[in-house]
Amino acid sequence: MYEQYAIGLGANEEVLNWVSSNLENYLKDNPENQQEVEHILDFLMSDKAPKRLKKMSYEEAKKSTDKWVKGLNKKAEKIKELKKDTKVVLDFKDGFKFVQLVGKNAYDREGLLMKHCVSSYYGKDDEIYSLRDKKNKPHATISKQSEQIKGKGNGSINPKYIKYVVEFLEFLNIDVRDSEMENLGYVNIEDIKDKNAVFSPLFREKYFYKQNKIVDKNGEKYENISLWPKFKLCYKSNFEIKFNFSIKNSIDIFLRDYSTNAGGDSSTNAGRDYSTNAGRD
Repeated sequence: MYEQYAIGLGANEEVLNWVSSNLENYLKDNPENQQEVEHILDFLMSDKAPKRLKKMSYEEAKKSTDKWVKGLNKKAEKIKELKKDTKVVLDFKDGFKFVQLVGKNAYDREGLLMKHCVSSYYGKDDEIYSLRDKKNKPHATISKQSEQIKGKGNGSINPKYIKYVVEFLEFLNIDVRDSEMENLGYVNIEDIKDKNAVFSPLFREKYFYKQNKIVDKNGEKYENISLWPKFKLCYKSNFEIKFNFSIKNSIDIFLRDYSTNAGGDSSTNAGRDYSTNAGRD
């Protein structure tokens, strides 16, 4: 995935070799941090990257990247964006609009306020768009060629801005990676084999907004173990664990479907008793 991302940025053989060796080896033994990795690749594509990357470890690359980002932001602090530095592409007529970054001032200012590395994209063969409010403050950055959608700090988009981003994607017919759609709160449901789950509405006929309700064919709320891998059972928020699904309901529905397909037997009934107790606990 990251090799393809680097190729999209126009990476040379030196960078691609680093990705296939140092980066892949690091990710085998460490949890993946997509935002961090993409920041590093942005740095390795910049004019501040070392000429020889072969011996640079992941930790060294991260340290240099952090220093590089701070330097970019510091330089951009006093930059004033002029009218000629952007071009309005889609005006929503409610104070929000999407502009294309044109001048270096716009790139530098975007990178500073959004706390990411978009300023390093100036002069490259890419189209960069920014969602701006009535005070011209950015809230989302989109790269067309490298298929990225970023919020502040390369993070997720604030839910209240998602409708603008989705409408803009439709306006330009831009395709983005599944991981970037997740920044918007959308999940690709193409590989879900549970035919009892109904996902509606869908964006581009395959992306389901996670905050919408999953229902069955009768329109009732649907919860099943089969959905956990894609939507996750729970997540952490402010040091609290919040559940996306009821464990008891998920197990009951799973056993019900299993019983229907298998014809039902005593082991299924025993499993249902266990699920009831487990769910209550």
